[in-house]
Amino acid sequence: MFLKNIFKSKRPIIKGQETNNPFNYKLERGLDCDEIPNTYGEFGKSPTNPIPVNGGTGELIYLNSLKDKNNQSIIYHRLTTTPIQGLDEYVDIYEVVSIDGKLWDILYFHMYHPRNSNKLPTGYEWLKYDKIWSHSPVGLGLNIFHPDFPDNMNEPLKQFQGLLNLASVYEKHINGKSFIRPQEHLEKLIHLNNRDNIIGPLANSISNKYPISYFINLLQSYDNDTRSFALVCLELNKENLTENNLASICKFAFSNNDWKLNEIIIELVNFCDNENTVQSIFNPLGEYLDKHDAKGLMYVLKVAEKDFINGLSYKLIPFLWKLTKHNNASDELIEKCNLISEEILLTMD
Repeated sequence: MFLKNIFKSKRPIIKGQETNNPFNYKLERGLDCDEIPNTYGEFGKSPTNPIPVNGGTGELIYLNSLKDKNNQSIIYHRLTTTPIQGLDEYVDIYEVVSIDGKLWDILYFHMYHPRNSNKLPTGYEWLKYDKIWSHSPVGLGLNIFHPDFPDNMNEPLKQFQGLLNLASVYEKHINGKSFIRPQEHLEKLIHLNNRDNIIGPLANSISNKYPISYFINLLQSYDNDTRSFALVCLELNKENLTENNLASICKFAFSNNDWKLNEIIIELVNFCDNENTVQSIFNPLGEYLDKHDAKGLMYVLKVAEKDFINGLSYKLIPFLWKLTKHNNASDELIEKCNLISEEILLTMD
């Protein structure tokens, strides 16, 4: 109890909003608490148990007061907001990264309270209390979404914080470092509530910054949203795809039963097939099925099977899969296309 009282004396009540702000009536009516009662989930890391703070400025002050267990300060930006059943008003969602790039996290805030919480989320510590800076909203972060986060924040920091900005401090910490989100963390962003406005800009930002192998690994995810995001990033970066990259993507196409994703893969194959060899072979097959049943096409596939396996190899896989989805495709044709694809994959392993 004695140590607890000492701690409280070092961190007095911290408020974010100025007293004459008309927004204050909502805050003053809020609960005075370190953790919102009757919530559930991990404190600060679940949208159903957000950190109570005093207004939007209180969010910034709270974030500026954090460091990780390795004594590293954090950089942050606000991703989006989301409604949560049982809570008045929206919950704000922030993405944070430690300045050494080792900690990536998502923190949730509820800003309708008369003071900031004195409770810490797991994995964090307080920076040393300072009578001035511990009450200041000026820090290494933004209360808006920044697609290039944590890169290229110099100008946004200057615009957001005015003359009293920490852009030079940010540059010192960020200089020469490469920040890449862990895949598990990126998947959390992809599945955020109310994420529609951030996914497109995020894909545009990271598609050319992250290695292609990063997105190919994402294809192994079990959910369609993550796979779709990975393929969009690969499509945006298609100029840099190698033959090996494309082989891995086509291998994925065969094992995945999602038409939308396969269409993107076909576009990638077409882009990388400079001589249009695959398309020149596939088009007649599709056109034949448009007008006839599958009997004649079965004969063509049997005759050309060895050439397909030894020549065009993996590039034909997504097209064979597309052929199986044709309205006139017979069970025998589907089986033959799958067998050829499997044999192609065996030559790749």
